[in-house]
This record gives sequence, C-alpha cells and structure tokens, in this order.
Amino acid sequence: MNGVWRIWKGGALLLSISLLASLLSGCWDRVEVNDLATITAVGIDQKSDDLIELSVQIFAPSQSGGSGSSMGQGGQPGQTPATMVVSASGVNFAAAVASLQEKVPRRLFWGQSEVLVIGQEAARKDVRGHLDYIFRVPQIRASTLIYISHKKAKDVLALMPQIRRSSAKALEDFEGIKVGLALELGKFIIMLARSKGSSAAPAIDILPPSPGQKPNQTHPVLVGSAVFREGKLAGFADNNITQGILWLRNEIRYSTTTVKPDEEEGYISVRLIRGKSKIAPSIKKDSWEITVKADADYLLIQNTSKLDVLSRKETRKLEEQLKREIEQRMNETLQLVQKELKADIFGFGEAFHRKYPKSWNKAKNRWKELYPQVKVNYEIAPHMVSPGKRTLPAGWNEDEVKR
Repeated sequence: MNGVWRIWKGGALLLSISLLASLLSGCWDRVEVNDLATITAVGIDQKSDDLIELSVQIFAPSQSGGSGSSMGQGGQPGQTPATMVVSASGVNFAAAVASLQEKVPRRLFWGQSEVLVIGQEAARKDVRGHLDYIFRVPQIRASTLIYISHKKAKDVLALMPQIRRSSAKALEDFEGIKVGLALELGKFIIMLARSKGSSAAPAIDILPPSPGQKPNQTHPVLVGSAVFREGKLAGFADNNITQGILWLRNEIRYSTTTVKPDEEEGYISVRLIRGKSKIAPSIKKDSWEITVKADADYLLIQNTSKLDVLSRKETRKLEEQLKREIEQRMNETLQLVQKELKADIFGFGEAFHRKYPKSWNKAKNRWKELYPQVKVNYEIAPHMVSPGKRTLPAGWNEDEVKR
C-alpha cells in the first residue's frame, strides 16, 4: 500500500510541475546578442537647414576570433577595425533613427553608448530638441559623456586611434584622467534647465596625423570648452579660460601653474592637490555682487630659480603670485563668458534666487541685462603644502640659495 501511495504521490508531483510549466509564457520577446548592433558612440551633425545627420559607431567583433584581428588599431595590415560608422539623415533625431535602422540589418542597441559628439554646426542650433528624444525614449544613458566638436562628429567617430580600439574609448579616457571639463549628458540637461539654456561642455578637435599615417589614424583631443546660451552654442573657450570656468563652478580637479618670481631668474611650477570654491551673492542697494571664495593646496613640482620656497618669506611671495594668477584666470573667464557671450554657466542667477527670492522674482525677467553687470569680488587663499621630494633647488648648495 505504501509503495502504491509513493507512486501516486510522485505522479501527482510530476503532473503539477508539467501543468505549471505550461503556464509560463517564456521570453517571447527575447533578442539574442548576435541579433543586436551595439552602439558605442553617437554623433550629430547639421546636414542642411532642415536636416541633421545622425551617425553611430557600432561595435564590430572580429569574425575570425583571433586576438590579433580584434583590436583594429588604425587599420593595420591583417587587423580588422573594432568599430564601423553608419549614418542617416532626418528632420529630427527620431526621424534619423528610423532611417538609420533601415540601413542596419540588426536591431540597434543604445545601452552601451559611451559618448555623444555634437558637431559645432549642429550645436549652433538649439540642441534641446535632440536631447528631448534621448530622454523621452530612454535608450542612451544619462551617464553618457557629451562633447562638442570643431570638426564633424561623423569624422570623430570614424577615427581609429593607435592607443585605443575606438575614438569612443579615447574620449571616455579623458574623464578618467581628470583633465579639462568632463560632463555627463544628464548633468548637461539639468544645467540647461536651471540656467535657461546656459551651460558648458568639453570641446574637442582632431589631432593631425603623424607623417605616413592615414587621416583617420589619429585621435580626438581636448581643446577647451563650448559655451551655450539659450540652448545654442555661443562660442568656444580655450584651455586657459576653461581652467577659470572650472574654478568658478567648483569643478577644478587637476591644474599645473607656472609663475616667474618677481625680480628673479627661472620659474616655479606647482600642481594643484586640492581646490574648492563657492560663490556668495549679495545685493547692496541696486548693486548685485558675487564673491568667489576659493581655497587651494599646491605641491611644488619644479623650481629653476634660486629661491628656497621653504622659507616663510618666499612661500608667502609665491602664494601671493598664485593668488594673482587664479584671480587673473577668473577675470579673463568672466570677460569672455559673462561680458561677451553673456551665458550664465556659473549659476549666478540660481544663487541670487536661493538667497534673495523676493528680489529675484522682481528682477528675473531682466536677468539678461542684469547678469553682465554683476560685479565679482574675490577671496582667494592658495597654500603651498609640500615642496616635493627636495627642499633646495637641484644643483645648488645652501650658500647659493636665496631665503
């Protein structure tokens, strides 16, 4: 009897499992990886007044499976490029995507896109329309890095760097080494919304190829930043001005400064270890003012003068020079961005809004006229915190050093 019961119980269990399995829908909408075209970078160019050209860099795995052919470094003999570029036109981003899909025999997959490159002609139009599609149909990640290119975005995507498998990876590396302005797409959109279309993004160009190399056997380079006003590219700032932008936005991460000591031969170079800044708004009668408070710690990395920077007297002189250097950099930045381009990329308006909401509500409709007139004051405190591995200038003895 017990044996019959066990057989009946086992059969009932198998029947139950079979019935439950039949109710499972399965992954009916699953798409195999081999059926996807994985996009690693996106580029937008202006083709005509009414058309944009959308380009995508698609990962192209080697068909041979050999390690030597998978890197595609500049199209060397026997190597297969790691990526391919496909382009399509449309009246807007959505139309171009639809046209693009017709050219690619696999389903476009945007989840691995690392960078968005916008050519300067397209950037001079209002970029907010393109960004609307990107965030309304969540395909490209908010963490995607954005760059504005002096050259066509399509040409940037087609580069085959010798040191990286694709131009997308080369651009991604800039964020990792903390040089210049680095910006994620999500933050760029937030800045545009908060500052009525004003923002800044890193600017790139194409490094000329070395003699004997093909035109695309090179890589993109940082050349400062692109300044936006009302969602459109207003102008470019070089690397020096970009350092001032980073200071004013409290985004300074890496900086090397070289100064010439007063009435001395040689130069002193220092590297920023830590830098931070903040802006403090104030309204005095009819005068709207911003005070920039900055604090910085520096490491001495080269001294070709005879000065002993460990001397408190000489240290103070050096810190005073660094203070003037930072202030001058900020002044040059404000002259271009605030006075000429009139783009509030520093958040001055938002700072006044937070501290003086009533005054801001009265003045916000004339902020365009008020912003270029805002007076900026400085409270800058640089500190020399380390002389590096040496105390005296190399090659000089203590009797020859000036303290």
